[in-house]
Amino acid sequence: MSWCHVMNKESFESEETARIMNEHFINVKVDREERPNVDKLYMTFVQSTTGHGGWPMSVFLTPDLKPFFGGTYFPPVEAYRTPAFTTVLHYLSDNWETNRQALLNSGEEVAKFLRNMAKHSSSSEDTPIDASGTMEKLYDHYTGIFDQENGGLGGAPKFPTPPTLYFLSRFYADNHNLAPPPILDFSPEANAEEQHRDRRRDKAERSADMVCHTLRNVALGGIHDHLGGGFHRYSVDAAWHVPHFEKMIYDQAQLLNCYLEAYSITGDEHMANAAKDIVSYLERDMTHPKGGFYSAQDADSLPSPTSLHKVEGAYYVWTKKEIEDVLRSARDVDIFCHHFGVREEGNVDKIYDPHGELEGKNILTLRHTLNAPTTDRFNISTHKVETFLAEYKRILLSHRQRTRPAPHRDDKIITGWNGLAISALSRAGLHLLSSTCLDMATRAAEFAYGQLWDKRRKRLRRCYYDEDGGGIDGFADDYANMIRACLDLYEVGWDERWVEWAAEMQQVMVDVFEDQESGGFFGEAEDVGTKADGVGSIARLKDDHDGAEPAANAVTVSNLVRLSKLLDNTTYARLAERTVRAFYPQVKTMPSMVAELAWVRDGGRQVRTLFAIAIEYPRS
Repeated sequence: MSWCHVMNKESFESEETARIMNEHFINVKVDREERPNVDKLYMTFVQSTTGHGGWPMSVFLTPDLKPFFGGTYFPPVEAYRTPAFTTVLHYLSDNWETNRQALLNSGEEVAKFLRNMAKHSSSSEDTPIDASGTMEKLYDHYTGIFDQENGGLGGAPKFPTPPTLYFLSRFYADNHNLAPPPILDFSPEANAEEQHRDRRRDKAERSADMVCHTLRNVALGGIHDHLGGGFHRYSVDAAWHVPHFEKMIYDQAQLLNCYLEAYSITGDEHMANAAKDIVSYLERDMTHPKGGFYSAQDADSLPSPTSLHKVEGAYYVWTKKEIEDVLRSARDVDIFCHHFGVREEGNVDKIYDPHGELEGKNILTLRHTLNAPTTDRFNISTHKVETFLAEYKRILLSHRQRTRPAPHRDDKIITGWNGLAISALSRAGLHLLSSTCLDMATRAAEFAYGQLWDKRRKRLRRCYYDEDGGGIDGFADDYANMIRACLDLYEVGWDERWVEWAAEMQQVMVDVFEDQESGGFFGEAEDVGTKADGVGSIARLKDDHDGAEPAANAVTVSNLVRLSKLLDNTTYARLAERTVRAFYPQVKTMPSMVAELAWVRDGGRQVRTLFAIAIEYPRS
């Protein structure tokens, strides 16, 4: 169970806690998916003052929205060297009554700090930009923390981190086939250069191995929904076995891209099958009738229609008896349970189930890509094993859908996340030769143009609810990801309306998001922050760090270069270079935090088109 759910049950559903909050505070719950600018500003404050961040996040503000105290999880009673939430509430309310001016002064000082932080230094126009060695430095960093056994970076809890996997894929593409110089040269300098190329080729092969090893293990683990398709948010263990069962559309989109990239590197059909699995999940469970994509499915659900309380993972886990009751044949049960690691006593270690919700339950998981262990044990052919398993999964999925209440689906459609999905599906149409994928991408783009684009004001909306476009204007990531989606869709189908819309959106970014003074693009338009929720009056921040999604400024640099080439627009090329210069200090000093930006090369003047497509996708 996530800490958000834990604190909700422990504190926010407590009548005593609610009484204290309502008596002493004006309480506002923010959907960070709708208001990423609010989340980013106050998360920056929490990280700066506590040394860490995360959710749930509680921040206490002055009446003019300036923060003076904040934190993440607070327990109901003092624990983990953390005060009880009610203790924090009493302490702050008492101080507000007896020492209010000090808290107001503290809020003002924090606001100054955030404004200064937003004014990061950028390189001057005449400063040469040298990004040489940055890619290899990033590669060395990732290899140093790579989990050799399970794949992925570091230990538990573990996220697939698509931006990292995609960086490693590009590192392979750039370095695995370095051409020798056209003229034979036996000088010591040429020999040293050849040795350097050899080292880069070796690193490229290792980079591809890291990507594929990670993606194979992710596809085999419990983080993968083996029946319904798609992937859960993250794993609480290092081996990808026990997930936090939430499913997010941006994870599906980015992992789809990663599996397509791995498939193009290796030709491994397991990678293609994982990609197709994501597409099936999106098409069946996450697509609005008009074509857009819903944002998420919850981790918890009711175990049965008569249950009163939701349990995390209830929709996805099985007892062995449930499988026996559904499949019936003893041989079928034995084959399925052997293949997916199902045990009578359950297969979840108690250390990863502190609340006992998974006791006696099994999370379907594999520990091998080949069917050999199953074929050998039951003396049947690989083809028959694959046929049997496909049928078992179909039967169990049908039973799951028919008898278990599905997790709540968050029906808001978020523009930036839909952009990620459109890009991935456009590429899937090409790599998998799938007209279904291309149709899904096209329908989603048409939905975005029709429902998320205010044609009168020339502005994107942040999100859409059924028949309601919502009143929140889009943020920089919405524009960046949707522009990239249009360019990717154009490069597959050659429909010029997508380039035209991309250019229209890019001009909006230049007009209302660009930092005219220091370069780069703010995360919010000025009127969004100052008129809609007010946090922009404290500080307008820029999105440069890669998180669950690639940084908006990095995506924008690529978009500007692609548009400059497509439209023969040198202004966009110069703007791309100016944006690179704005974040050059971060690229040089902490490239692992800005991997997308660090990939920008050649002095910021040329950014290779991400998906150069040399052939036209068959229009039929």
